[in-house]
Amino acid sequence: MSWFYKHIHTRILKAKRGISDEVSLGLNRRERQVFGLIGSGVSRSDISQLLNIGVKTVDEYKRRIKKKLNLKNDADIANKLRDRYEKI
Repeated sequence: MSWFYKHIHTRILKAKRGISDEVSLGLNRRERQVFGLIGSGVSRSDISQLLNIGVKTVDEYKRRIKKKLNLKNDADIANKLRDRYEKI
């Protein structure tokens, strides 16, 4: 198998693993968006502007994410996100 096909095959496997990780988290699409932005250090007000939702809505998504993933604060969210992508 050539280098190119090995490279593509590896990327496909990583993508499949990432998809199964997303599903296993139990987060819906919007929660995953908020999760990623919080984990990247984006502020609540910036998240609300980026996603065109209210700040209180961002807070509600954060509350749901923390409950579903059994996390206590934003730092836990960032650590969870970092841990997930280190596996890929």
